[in-house]
Amino acid sequence: MKKPSFAALLYRELLLIKKLLLSYSIGSLILILFPVLVLLSFRFGNLKLIIPEDAMSGSMTIIKLMPIMAAGMFAMLPSDAASKDITKPIWDYFRRSTQISAARLALAKTVMNIISMTVSLIISIPLTYIIAYAAGTTVTGNDIGLSLLFITFMDLMSVVFGAAMYFFKSVDKGGLFMSGLTATFVFGFMIPTAGELNKLPPGHADRYVIMEAYLSDVITNVAPFTPLMLIGVILIQFALLLFIFKRREK
Repeated sequence: MKKPSFAALLYRELLLIKKLLLSYSIGSLILILFPVLVLLSFRFGNLKLIIPEDAMSGSMTIIKLMPIMAAGMFAMLPSDAASKDITKPIWDYFRRSTQISAARLALAKTVMNIISMTVSLIISIPLTYIIAYAAGTTVTGNDIGLSLLFITFMDLMSVVFGAAMYFFKSVDKGGLFMSGLTATFVFGFMIPTAGELNKLPPGHADRYVIMEAYLSDVITNVAPFTPLMLIGVILIQFALLLFIFKRREK
C-alpha cells in the first residue's frame, strides 16, 4: 500500500480534533464575552451604580486571565488528538496498515502542535486588548508576557499529557500521571508566596498586591525566554513521541 503524504497525515490530525476545535471556539467566545459584558456594565451600566470601584480591584487579576484561558484552550489540542488515538484503535490500525514511520508520525503531530500553539498566541493578543478596553486600562508588557507564559505552560502540559497517554496506552493512566505532575507544579509555584500571605489577616487587600507583585516579577524575569521555551516544548514533543512510537514498533 502506498504511504500517505505528509499533508495527509496533517489532515488526519485535523480529523481527530475537528469537533473539539468547534467546541473550543464556542467555549472561548463565551469565556471572553462574559467578562467583557461585566466590565462594560461596571464602567457604563448598572453595575457601576451598585458596586464600589475598589471592590473590583481584587477581581481584575482573575478577569485578566479570561482571554488567556480562552486562547489557551487551543494549546490543549495535541493531548485531545492523543486521546482519540488511544480511545479509537482504528487510527492505530490505519498507521500500521500504511506503514507510517515513527519519525513521520511524530513530525506530523509536532507540526500540528506548532499550528495550534500559533493559533493560541495569535488569538490571545487581540483578546487581551479587548479585555483592557472593556476595563478602561492599557495593555502592558507584563500582560503580553503573561499570555505567552500561560500558553507555553498549557502547551507543555498538553504535550506531556499526550505523551503519557501514548506511553501508558491509556487515557486514565495518562490523566493520573498529569494530575500528580500538575499538583507538584502548582504547589511549587505557590509555596514562595504562601508565607508572606499567611502573615496578613484574611481578606486583607495586600494579599492581592503581594500576589500581583510576585506574578509581575516572575513574568518580567521569565518572559524574555519564552521563545526559547516554546522551541524547547516543540523539541520535547518530537523527542518524546519519536521515542514512544519507536518503542511501540518493536
